[in-house]
Amino acid sequence: MSGEADSVKNDRQKWDILLDEYEKSLGLPATTENAGDVTVKEFKHIEEVEDYLQMNRDQFEALDANGCASIAYVLEQYALYIQRAQNREIARVNWARSYIKEVIANELNDYKAYGYEEKSVMAIKGNDFASKLDKIARYAQQRVDRLQFIAASVKNLANILLATMRSKQYVKGAT
Repeated sequence: MSGEADSVKNDRQKWDILLDEYEKSLGLPATTENAGDVTVKEFKHIEEVEDYLQMNRDQFEALDANGCASIAYVLEQYALYIQRAQNREIARVNWARSYIKEVIANELNDYKAYGYEEKSVMAIKGNDFASKLDKIARYAQQRVDRLQFIAASVKNLANILLATMRSKQYVKGAT
């Protein structure tokens, strides 16, 4: 790895650690295995979540009120997990794009183009370091795009389960 690449990795890890510490100060559990490791922990109940997301109608209707509440709780936890993963990637995109601006700032006027956006693209293409940062930003953006709406969809499923739980409790109390 070149010195610049090492510097980028160290800087990214430093910011990940600082942001993890900020989340921890808010009372959120750690998202990484240990300080300095930027690998997101695997969700503890992933097998359960997979089962819940693949339940058929008969399985869903067979749940009692407590089962609905328990599954809703796990799905809410999973929605938070997915949202935090998406937030981590958004922060990475923002970090890389800001860093790119710093790297190419002195080179922009070397390029003849219509506007800032075109000059930026040309400067990024002409600078290996900025190009590497751009790849990081594009990859992180793809991950953000893949996660778009998943947390909200999982949360909606949890809300359906909670509504079903209330309905089952009401029916049980009425009989």
